[in-house]
This record gives sequence, C-alpha cells and structure tokens, in this order.
Amino acid sequence: MKRLWIALCVLILVWGFSGLSLWHLTRAANQMETTLEQISDAIDKQEADQLKELTAQFQLEWHRNEEIMIHYVHHDELDILTGAVARLPALALYEQYPELAAETERIQELIYHIWESEIPNLKNIF
Repeated sequence: MKRLWIALCVLILVWGFSGLSLWHLTRAANQMETTLEQISDAIDKQEADQLKELTAQFQLEWHRNEEIMIHYVHHDELDILTGAVARLPALALYEQYPELAAETERIQELIYHIWESEIPNLKNIF
C-alpha cells in the first residue's frame, strides 16, 4: 500500500510540474509577444529611442524567462533564441531597421515553435 501512495505522489508531482511549466511558458510567451509587437510598431514608425528602450527591455525579459525555461525546454532551442535576442539592442542602436524587423519576426517564430512543441498533445507525445 505504501508503494501505491508513493507512486501517486510522484504522479501528482509530475503533473504539477508539467502544469506549472506550461503555465509559465504560456505566460512568458504572451508577455514577450506583446513586447515584440511593440518593437515591430516602433520599427514601422522608426522611433530610435523607443526601439533602444524596448529591445533592452525585451532582452531583460528574455533572460529572466530563460533562467526558468532552461529547466524544461531543450537547450538548443534556447541557445538559438538567446543569440537572436542578443542582436536586438545592437541593431536598434545602429538603426538597422530591416534586419531588426527580420530578427524580431524570427524571434516570434522561435518562441511560437517552443511553445507549440511543449504543448501536451498527441503530435508531441508520439
């Protein structure tokens, strides 16, 4: 009987951790998506000062979220995103708007891909 209770506790912990990680990933993805949309709007308006501020803000958001995501997301995907995010402030500083817009779109796709690959569905399980 003791083994059954231990197994149930482990199962509940696994479900709890999975639910918590999915909640964090969804919240972080939505938050970062909002900032990326603000960056895209600032690129369209070519607001250099706002772009510098937003890209620095996004970089801080990413590093905070990455510290948690590193525990449950593949490191290869996070490394690619970290490299792309590191470029944003420099592209904003030197007003490389076309490349900044492309990198912003790339980051949005990478975040969506990570979120989609972590969703518990049959496609991801099998």
